[in-house]
Amino acid sequence: MRRIGFWGAGVLIALGLVYWGGSFYFDQAVRDGLDQSIQRLPPGYKVTYKTATYSPLTGKAEVGGIEIHVALTSGLFDGSIDQLELVRPNLKLADGWSDAVANPTAWRLDQALPVADQILLRGLHFQSAFQTVDVDTERLDGGKLYPAALLHPGLPAFANLLDGFQVGQKPSEEMIFAMLRLEAAFALGFGCDRWENIGFRASGKTLPNSTLPEQSFTYEIAQLTASGLDRGVWQSLTGEEVAFSSTAAGTVKFGRLAFSALDIRAVATRLLDATALAPPLFDGLSLKRVDYADMTVQPPVGVPLSLEDFTLADIVVAQGEPVSGALQLKGLRLNQNQMTDPAQIAFFTQLGIDHVTVGLSFAFDRDVATGRATVHDTYLKLDELGAVDLSAELVGMPIGANPLGAKLAKATLHYRDASLADRLLRLMARGGDPEQARSELILIARQQGEAFGPDVTAALVAFLRKPGALTAELAPPEPLPLAALAVARSWPQDQLAKVLGLMLQANQ
Repeated sequence: MRRIGFWGAGVLIALGLVYWGGSFYFDQAVRDGLDQSIQRLPPGYKVTYKTATYSPLTGKAEVGGIEIHVALTSGLFDGSIDQLELVRPNLKLADGWSDAVANPTAWRLDQALPVADQILLRGLHFQSAFQTVDVDTERLDGGKLYPAALLHPGLPAFANLLDGFQVGQKPSEEMIFAMLRLEAAFALGFGCDRWENIGFRASGKTLPNSTLPEQSFTYEIAQLTASGLDRGVWQSLTGEEVAFSSTAAGTVKFGRLAFSALDIRAVATRLLDATALAPPLFDGLSLKRVDYADMTVQPPVGVPLSLEDFTLADIVVAQGEPVSGALQLKGLRLNQNQMTDPAQIAFFTQLGIDHVTVGLSFAFDRDVATGRATVHDTYLKLDELGAVDLSAELVGMPIGANPLGAKLAKATLHYRDASLADRLLRLMARGGDPEQARSELILIARQQGEAFGPDVTAALVAFLRKPGALTAELAPPEPLPLAALAVARSWPQDQLAKVLGLMLQANQ
């Protein structure tokens, strides 16, 4: 029994010595890899760290007390990271990167260099002459690099771009284009399965120019979470409690923002070798949806605006032009005390309302092959007054053509009354009997509507008697140029309904 205990203790001691020796070996390997990477940094870059360890049992490497210093002609760019943790890091990352630096054109754009199964950073701080950034924690799962994009020949150097920003001067178009190319390389050069950023805070100042003085600004984001980020394609991104403020714009806050299915891969790939901005560069750009919810805007002076939701969706670019898109705005509250135009204030007062809640939407699709376009899911809604819906089909809109040259094939305009009709009747009565005003309008409709035919007249009269809904359909025998519609009021009334193919229905 004693012998078994003796040998058992001996085995444990031996395993402990092996583990300690292995840990020492791997710790040294991590430090050697870090030191080699630091030595390869370009002139002006300095990185130091205090501790570096690696556990072969957990596959976790930890680096603490990281300091980053970049010397620029415009000043120092300083950064620090309290703790960097890597789970199952790629211990051959430095060798792979060295090979890519030596042979960048031998690597394909989609050839990845894994970094680690998981990267966790705590206590990030970065500071330059223009801004300061702090992050509580940042985590990446399945992080990878794409050296062919990051080392693409002819890309501008980041340090040179920073040096190019001069206080008191507006960035040149060449500098802005160079920054776009560098951002394209970054978009194509990174990927991860999941990304999380908690406690983001930034503050700084903008560069003054001939029209705007120096402006201070701040950003705050409670949490950002993204999935499926890879070479310019984002499956989803969600932000919670987002706030921006500046001297000129005031404060803007979002309770939540969300992206889904954003694809700029093709655009970024073209930008790598582009020599100038041109519309065809953006072919292939697509965005399924972006939402901004629970938005408030506090201008520097005046009362705040509130917005329930703002959405962009189904954005697609082909042959240098958008071929589909949708915009929707809900719950924009406009109060009378926010208005400065006396005419608007008087109109609100006469209607007897102190606010309106606005909603609007616009969506379209274009067929590149036929030049046909449809307008759908389009409306303007004032909750307190009423709403107008529109759908239309247009022809003669090939890529590159002037939109004003398009022709209307058919359209439907639908009005749903909430209280606007009765409020206008009271306004027309000027303190008198609104029913008398209604009778006068019906008489005018019968007199003026004779030229449009009995059906149109009957629909107008029915709506005026009991305002509910009014639908106007346009189905011209031949597609009408939009330019002709602009002067339709000058046409003879007895021809107008026929040329437009006008049909009117009430309360259906």
